[in-house]
Amino acid sequence: MPIDLNTYFAGGFERKKAALQFLSGLCEEELTNKAAIKLDSRVVKSLYSLDLPQCTGGRFHDLTGYESFEYKIPQYNDYTALTDKWFLERPFGAVPYGDRVADAVEEVSKNQGIFSAYQANAKSKQVADGLLNGELTLLNGDKIKFNKKATHDISVATKFTNAAAKILDDLAKGCKLIKDDGLVSTNEFHFITNGTVTNAIVTNDEVQKIAKKLDGIDLAALGMPEEKTPGATLSGRIACGAYIVNIWSYDGTFTIPKGFNLKDEGKTSSFIPDGRGILIPKNPQFKMFYGGLVTCLNMSPNMQDVFSSIQIIKAKEYAYCYPRAKAGTTTLEHGVKSAPLFVPTNPDGYVSYSNLM
Repeated sequence: MPIDLNTYFAGGFERKKAALQFLSGLCEEELTNKAAIKLDSRVVKSLYSLDLPQCTGGRFHDLTGYESFEYKIPQYNDYTALTDKWFLERPFGAVPYGDRVADAVEEVSKNQGIFSAYQANAKSKQVADGLLNGELTLLNGDKIKFNKKATHDISVATKFTNAAAKILDDLAKGCKLIKDDGLVSTNEFHFITNGTVTNAIVTNDEVQKIAKKLDGIDLAALGMPEEKTPGATLSGRIACGAYIVNIWSYDGTFTIPKGFNLKDEGKTSSFIPDGRGILIPKNPQFKMFYGGLVTCLNMSPNMQDVFSSIQIIKAKEYAYCYPRAKAGTTTLEHGVKSAPLFVPTNPDGYVSYSNLM
């Protein structure tokens, strides 16, 4: 019975692909088949409608001043190849054919798992950059801006690591900004740092007086079930005036790739840097859009065959593998492609903090 290599490779990738990460797990996911998305900017929704007598028509409103923004979705495509050397080191005659295929599948899926992890880190970095900076900077220097107000980046007057810090007031200020500008209905919020200021927060004298015990708290009831919070720890729960704020510590890190003229290449950094924090409401309505992925199932030298087999698929990530013949040798190119774009659909629905330590 012939072996279906596509089935082999797909099964291998399912076992190796990257798990969900905390920051990207804050987002609702939406698949598209597009290269760009168009969303409304902030609009004034706090006005109220005025009445008028029955059967006297309606009130016309000019909404042309409310802009829409188009965001081009970036693509990630990482791949490598099994070369003729790899095959020569593992000759087909040395083991049964079925075992030999399984060996190749395992190697391919291992490599695809590495690329899936790279792209999972890229999504988390998008979320962190979008919330902390209000924009994403692509490798070519282009910026995707999310219309974040300058007032939604709070530099605290007294560092949280200082015993005199007014932590409750600073957090309450952020909550009020989100309530007033973002028009969110909840009074419950999540404050996320990388953990370096966590002890300073939860041991602060003012915080200690009103801190709520964590015993028996259901994370699902907080809108943050355990399966959505890998690597994050709920470190405290405090009342800040009319608001409840859950204190989260997340120490996820990434390593800056080498060879692309990036600042601090090779350095390992936290997604949320020291001294920074993010305040979001419960159920923040963040979106992770996934653009269409172009794939070609027929890698024939005949370009007509290639064009006729091009497809655009909806998927969070697509693992591919195909042989490529050149100069009498064959390599097995394989990789993972994805096209995610983080968008905070409510540009006033979050606040970033700086100068915490």
